[in-house]
Amino acid sequence: MMIKAMAWIRYLTVRAASLKRAAVTHGFLVEWKQYREAVQSFSSAMVYCNVPRLRDETMDAGKTALFDCGLALLGRRQLRAGWSGEGQHDRNNANAEAVRKKTERRMWARGPSRYALAWVSLALCLCGCSILPVLQPANDRPFNFEQDTLAFDNETEWRYEAGSPVGYSKPSSKNPEGDYTLRCFVMSRSARQFFQFARFDASKRGVDDDTYRQLIHQVIAHDPSETGPLPERVVIPGYSGLRSFSADKEVLLKGELGGAVQSFLQRGNWRMVFPFSHDHQEETANSMMVEIRKHRPPVVHVVTFPKITINHAVLLYAVSETGSNIRFQVYDPNNAAKPATLDFDRAKRSFIFPANIYFVGGEVDVYEVYRSALY
Repeated sequence: MMIKAMAWIRYLTVRAASLKRAAVTHGFLVEWKQYREAVQSFSSAMVYCNVPRLRDETMDAGKTALFDCGLALLGRRQLRAGWSGEGQHDRNNANAEAVRKKTERRMWARGPSRYALAWVSLALCLCGCSILPVLQPANDRPFNFEQDTLAFDNETEWRYEAGSPVGYSKPSSKNPEGDYTLRCFVMSRSARQFFQFARFDASKRGVDDDTYRQLIHQVIAHDPSETGPLPERVVIPGYSGLRSFSADKEVLLKGELGGAVQSFLQRGNWRMVFPFSHDHQEETANSMMVEIRKHRPPVVHVVTFPKITINHAVLLYAVSETGSNIRFQVYDPNNAAKPATLDFDRAKRSFIFPANIYFVGGEVDVYEVYRSALY
């Protein structure tokens, strides 16, 4: 079942860009027809010619993907049944046509089930939808790094050299237990929540920790995806901003904002396993640029998949444009001391995350989280 689903996922995702503006029913019928044609082409290729050569000559991305899936599904034994010698032409084989039909029947027998098709089609529809910016401001002012970020770090579980993990990290002097890790989603989300739903008032007298705890819970009870009229903000007395508040009440905030499980179970994590087209990344960059200028700083998931060299969440709070790229200013929970950057290369239509202590630098996939019920 899993092999069937993965074969169909691979085939459909390379066609997602062309499907995203088509009606779901029409698009599905077109894809099914092309799947049948590709099955016939593949089964013929196994008997009559060298598959790698035909694969290269078949420029249609969908059929090329299915060739790869077919190789994996049928295995070497079936290949040997269809080929002779080194994979050259063998048109004199009296059983060639029978082998071709047997191969085709086997592929259909192992084809995607209706349940797998339904789930994958739904996921692709969600992945291929146009990305529109959320225009409801989160505040009436821009996000300020020195005022609206947390003063402590999300500590890494690994020790890094040149951006690559080389072993478990040692507990820091600030956190001897070394257990405040895997909170990048929690911290990025919390910075957005305090910006969106709280107001700090240094002119008012501070309160005890129990009262602050209640106020923290009132803030994080709101979801950052809320787009209705701004509610009355939770007033945090005695401090000028989240930065000073978290520097003074670090232990309290670490205990109340949420655990690592909230990073593991973030509702948008499902999206990372599906490919990201250049169209998607360009739309994402343009959408986030609009949101930032509307004072709605997006929280984004920065990831590489399936080879995971980074799996991280950050908050984007400022943006600038040049002819060749878009540069986002970033609050990175792993380094609260200074802002980071995230670039979108207009020519490559890809995001570039620079090298730092935990990442070697390079192209990454980016999508916004905490923006809707699905993400």
